[in-house]
Amino acid sequence: AAEKSFKKVMGSRPFNDQNIEAIFRIGDCYLVRNSLDEAANWYDQIIRQKSASHHFKMKALLKLGKIFYWQGDFKSAKEKFETIQSDPINITNEQAGIYVNDALEYSMLIDENKDNDKQLRKFAQADLLAEQKKYEPALNLYNELTQIDSSKNLLDDAWLKVGQLCFRLQKYNESIEAYQNIIDKHTESVYADLAQKKIGDVYEQGLNNSTSALKAYELVLTKYSDSIYLEEVRKKIREIEKRVL
Repeated sequence: AAEKSFKKVMGSRPFNDQNIEAIFRIGDCYLVRNSLDEAANWYDQIIRQKSASHHFKMKALLKLGKIFYWQGDFKSAKEKFETIQSDPINITNEQAGIYVNDALEYSMLIDENKDNDKQLRKFAQADLLAEQKKYEPALNLYNELTQIDSSKNLLDDAWLKVGQLCFRLQKYNESIEAYQNIIDKHTESVYADLAQKKIGDVYEQGLNNSTSALKAYELVLTKYSDSIYLEEVRKKIREIEKRVL
């Protein structure tokens, strides 16, 4: 039904940004229905659309890269991601930076696990399930990866995803345990400071426990002095102190 409505928008005149957004949404409809090739065809239309802005084309390119990634075609996926990363407009345009960051994250994930194809495919499958809002099956796959020794390079990534999905599913204590696992067992992980901040978020937003949230946020300041989340954490601490004092 959504697809039918978006196709009406797509066919309207004059052809403008709203039509482009409708094409994205049609692609998303196929993505949710697990018709990845069909979804890719719609995103590719945007790249070939002369009137589409550079912003939209880069967004579509990221979508295509993710589809290749989910399908296990990591070589083609990386080619798409590297195109985004090397684009001079993306490098200088702050608005487009989100696509560069996402492309870089996926590229690094592929590079770090190029010798671990089987587990990376499972991780990608879980990522697709999460994208399709099939949260419980995605969580099950991520949990499986945390128990496999050969998934060493993916362990902190998997635990981070477990924490995020558990929070979304309101399994707050399990979410905290997942994040704490990163902090305790993967001390060199690039996600350690994020995990500590996320623990504070779970206490504050999920469990409504301002005291524990405050303690968790303060640990970000004391343990991770070079964290990119410091300003955000300081703001959260000030907000909590205003409420409880």
